[in-house]
Amino acid sequence: MLTEQPQPGKKEFVCIPGDIIVSTHGLACRLLFFACLSMADFNKAIELKPEYGAAYYSRAALYSKLGKEDFAAEDIETVTHFTNTNIEAFANENNVWRSNQLRVEDMLESEINR
Repeated sequence: MLTEQPQPGKKEFVCIPGDIIVSTHGLACRLLFFACLSMADFNKAIELKPEYGAAYYSRAALYSKLGKEDFAAEDIETVTHFTNTNIEAFANENNVWRSNQLRVEDMLESEINR
């Protein structure tokens, strides 16, 4: 790489050889190709299981890397909704389990006290 010596108040100029430009462009294209494949995989996962929050989260991260913040925000909203729903479902299941457990404990205590 050729470069002029930086001087105060003067912008630094860099001369990049053509093979590095082509290589970097190839790498960018390769990464973009994999991004397209990844996006297709995330979309398919969501199509197959629309409540699969991890696919929305991963797709949001990819959208963000691609500069599509609106799409990323939409997927993050979906993830947040699923998270809140799962927390609520867990709390309800825990309440049911605890109620059943208390019933069993009451029955055992009644048997012991007979």
